[in-house]
Amino acid sequence: MLRRGEFGEDIHALLGPVDTALADLVQRGQDSGVFGRHLPADVLSQVAWSAVFAIAGNDLSRKTLAVSAPTITSLLLLGVPEPRARALADRRS
Repeated sequence: MLRRGEFGEDIHALLGPVDTALADLVQRGQDSGVFGRHLPADVLSQVAWSAVFAIAGNDLSRKTLAVSAPTITSLLLLGVPEPRARALADRRS
């Protein structure tokens, strides 16, 4: 699994634009009422992104989770209701 601390400042510099883009996306979702406001946008985007990496890293070794698992989990963390998260994931598969 990608752990930023293991790679020092280089990984932070490389991923900085991605972090900013994700935080902006989450902020827009919060502003429109699609995503929850239980955390600030920059923190919430990192939590959701970290979940995707954690699930993907874990699943690579076990090959047991469905492809939709990271999508549904990140949407739930973002505050999307479960039925809507599942419906969105089903549309993508």
